[in-house]
Amino acid sequence: MRKTTLFEDEFGTHSYFATKSVQESVCDRKTILNDACNEQFFSDVIVYRGGGIRDRGGGACSSPENCTNCADGFYGDSGRCLICPSIANCNHRRCTSPSDNYCEYCQYEIKDKPSWRGYTRHFDGEMKQCKKACSWRSDSIRCFPGECTNETIETCSCTPGFGGSQCDTITEETDIFFAEIKLHNPSKEIVTTPVDPSYTGQQPTRFSNKNDLNTAEIEFHGKFMASGTPPAHDPSGENHFVTDFDYGIVYGEMKLEYIIGKKLSNIDYKFYLW
Repeated sequence: MRKTTLFEDEFGTHSYFATKSVQESVCDRKTILNDACNEQFFSDVIVYRGGGIRDRGGGACSSPENCTNCADGFYGDSGRCLICPSIANCNHRRCTSPSDNYCEYCQYEIKDKPSWRGYTRHFDGEMKQCKKACSWRSDSIRCFPGECTNETIETCSCTPGFGGSQCDTITEETDIFFAEIKLHNPSKEIVTTPVDPSYTGQQPTRFSNKNDLNTAEIEFHGKFMASGTPPAHDPSGENHFVTDFDYGIVYGEMKLEYIIGKKLSNIDYKFYLW
């Protein structure tokens, strides 16, 4: 005898063509008529890469205590379709038993390629963990200019000349080629210091009989060149999440002590270079 049986879940209406023996098969004290092999899990779900979500086993009780065709992310065991064991930060697990459980799709994985993953499962080839990857996310690190071995944040190595948690701090000295201050008075007379502006170390005191100097003009020439070569950024964003990158001198500071008779004025001149 052949009979068509229908049941509905969140994925639609399903039909089964079953013989009498299959209809009478019992899995975990249930039959096809009351969700045998289709148990719902309330504390865990499988999230598929395309956006689908599943919390039911979706299998068939093909013989007593034997679930077959369990849904992707579930496995048959003792008359039930069980959800594959949880893996931290993994959306989609796959397994045939708990022992071979692995992650198919980690959280915040936009594409299955480097620089598109907030968490990665590819760092050791086992795919049994999802580790935080160097990424664009605010809770991660960019590691640029630098490189993350196997994508993971703990393997970030900054390009020589750069440091800090994001590799965005210059750690080497800037070369200063010229530094000069011109002091003006109301009569537009000028006193310059130092005598040799190409010498940028500590300067000796410069004396002048002009005691009405009231304006300072600063000229500064410098260059920063990192000892290492930063990796290439990707304007298209396809192969790296850093789409634009540049570096150089953006800020400088010189200190002038202006002494008039016995009066000492400490003047800090700050300026930006773009």
